[in-house]
Amino acid sequence: MSRRSLTRHERETRLHRLIIGAVGLAFLVVLLVPAVGYYREVLTKGSQPIARVEGAVVDLDTFSKVYGYRQRSLDAQLAQMRQLSTGQNASIFQQQIQQLESQRTTLDTTVLNELIEQRLIAKEADARGITVTKADEDARIEKEFGASPQPTPSPDPSATPGPPATPLPTANPYDRLKTALGNLKVMNEADFRQLVIRPELTSERLQDTFLTDVPATELEIRARHILLDSEEAARSAKERLDKGEAFDKVAAELSKDSANKDKAGDLGWFGKGRMNKPFEDAAFQLPVNQVSEPVKSPSGWHLIQVVERDENHALTEEQRNQKRGQLFRDWLEKRKDEGFNSNTIQYEYSSDKVAWARAQVNKAFGLPRAAE
Repeated sequence: MSRRSLTRHERETRLHRLIIGAVGLAFLVVLLVPAVGYYREVLTKGSQPIARVEGAVVDLDTFSKVYGYRQRSLDAQLAQMRQLSTGQNASIFQQQIQQLESQRTTLDTTVLNELIEQRLIAKEADARGITVTKADEDARIEKEFGASPQPTPSPDPSATPGPPATPLPTANPYDRLKTALGNLKVMNEADFRQLVIRPELTSERLQDTFLTDVPATELEIRARHILLDSEEAARSAKERLDKGEAFDKVAAELSKDSANKDKAGDLGWFGKGRMNKPFEDAAFQLPVNQVSEPVKSPSGWHLIQVVERDENHALTEEQRNQKRGQLFRDWLEKRKDEGFNSNTIQYEYSSDKVAWARAQVNKAFGLPRAAE
């Protein structure tokens, strides 16, 4: 074979190999693209982030489990309310049903916000040295799922003596939890501990630390009022009071506030932040025993009289707990605002991810993927 023929043969062989390689590569791509898609959309979809919180990832699998848990809980409440609302009771439960249905429609954003808050709370709890142990989780499970012991029947004095009665057994709380989670189908006990019980306990213990910032006393007033529909009616009632008629008499006759009109309009003791702002502003500026001019608020027109004023009125335990809760909520909202503004909290939320989460819940119940 001549040198020229050999060179031509080499060129043809090389071209043939290139064609085979290109065909093989194309075939590999055809196989690989669906495989990568399957790997991403099926095998590892749950590990994809739906939010990021100060370096921590909220993954889609966690979102789907909490979403399913909250959804099934809401559905159970709705079913109960609808069952109770039959016949003459329909109007009594209608508002509660509407509220639950509204919560159901916004559940995806509610759960996402809940998970973001959990991450912020856990981080702050860790910074403050707050811990939750397995024993703490056990105690909460036993409290929520433990049944009260059945009482031993009292013996009948006239009955023929016999063997002592045996108390009925108490249901094992962990068996009851297992049954409840089996009915929910969306998470196991380990998930329930990590995604429900532990966040609840951590949040409660972090809130308790805010109690140290709540004072034991505050400025409070004890006031009474007469609520009327119009300014004209309020001025007419004010004229009667100015002429010497008793406040309790006018309140009983004219006030639209049925909760206290027969108690001289007495609202009891309250501090700032408890009443709507127009009412509060007027009341806290009033001298003791003086009746205000008509005050307009979202409720109507008021005539207000401050009966007592105490600069250091002792707060009840309930009031302190309410203030503690408000401080905690204010702190949490501030942390979220700071996170979004600094981009340390990011949504990676999309309709296809929510659809996947819903499909996982439906799959657990043997429903079609798109069922709701």
